[in-house]
Amino acid sequence: MVATSDLWIPVAASLRQQVSDAVWQSTFSSVDAINSDGTLVLKVPSTLVRERIEGKYLAIVRDAVDEAGGSSLQLLIEVDTDDRVIPNNLLDAPSF
Repeated sequence: MVATSDLWIPVAASLRQQVSDAVWQSTFSSVDAINSDGTLVLKVPSTLVRERIEGKYLAIVRDAVDEAGGSSLQLLIEVDTDDRVIPNNLLDAPSF
């Protein structure tokens, strides 16, 4: 079995071969993966990306995870809000 921390590398490579460049850039290029107690958590930048993966690409993601040795892992897609940066000019804006 592949270590979960290394699992996303072959999964991402497989997905990149299966989708167009536009889909890769808009949907998968900013995905990060972490292990959390037997679950492969895909961290995505927005609800839109999460919905796109769940609605259109979940089967190929699951297949790629299985092929990479992660068939025993649960798969969870989470919106990652920790990395959002608020521009300085918005911090000083008056509230109404």
